[in-house]
Amino acid sequence: MKRELDICILSEVHLGTLYCKPLELLKYLKSIKPAFLIVNGSFIDKNQYRRKYFSKKHLLVIHQVMKMALDGCKVVLVTGEKDDFLKRFSGLNLGNIHLRREMVLKLKGEEYLIVPEPVKSGRKGIAGGFNRLANRLTSNIDKMAGIFQRLGRSANNSNLPLFRKRIPSTTEVNAFSQNCAKYALKKGYHAVICGKIRSPEIAEIAVDGQKVRYLNPGDWLQHLSALEYSHGNWGIYRYNDLDFGLPNPKLQVREENPREEEEVFIVRKPIASGLKE
Repeated sequence: MKRELDICILSEVHLGTLYCKPLELLKYLKSIKPAFLIVNGSFIDKNQYRRKYFSKKHLLVIHQVMKMALDGCKVVLVTGEKDDFLKRFSGLNLGNIHLRREMVLKLKGEEYLIVPEPVKSGRKGIAGGFNRLANRLTSNIDKMAGIFQRLGRSANNSNLPLFRKRIPSTTEVNAFSQNCAKYALKKGYHAVICGKIRSPEIAEIAVDGQKVRYLNPGDWLQHLSALEYSHGNWGIYRYNDLDFGLPNPKLQVREENPREEEEVFIVRKPIASGLKE
């Protein structure tokens, strides 16, 4: 039985990268029936896209989103920093699928500004050079992590702290939320829904004596979280395997001598030639 939601908002999915969680996302999407599905930035990561990472699992996520649109769900892709190739199609409507750079959600007399991040990307000069250098370093780290995985070692091994994604500090999260609130006030809105930063949060932020309602679904890469609106209230959903009836792997008991099934090969004998030397 699917959970019926009015609105579901995701952020930072990053399909096409090593750190994406497509199976968990697929299970979550199949368990809900929202009227609106909003992906607030970085649905497909073009900057770090690698063909070998974009497996069938990633395609199944896209297939599920399209299936939801065919079933009547309105899907809105708000293009973020990593969605450069989708930004050129902003404003396009394909049935129930819509592409936007920013959008305004009107809900119970309140208007929410939905934007991936308050500051536009594409900096020039020294800042732009540092951004490009950071992207190259991250891409190289992804390659090395893939090599270790193919060698049978986990990229999240405690001996490999370099391959872990950096978690933003409390100061960075607070600065980001303040910038989002200021950006919303500048646009004339007192409620804002942002993505980008990894920490999910629902709060009120005071800016110049005015209160701004701040909502962030968090990122699907690490927190596996989303914003859900149902029965007139916002809530934060956090993925858990137990929600889908899956046993905890740590509680499973392995057999000492597991039975191995023999592989059966059908060998066709070569046809003897009638020619003699």
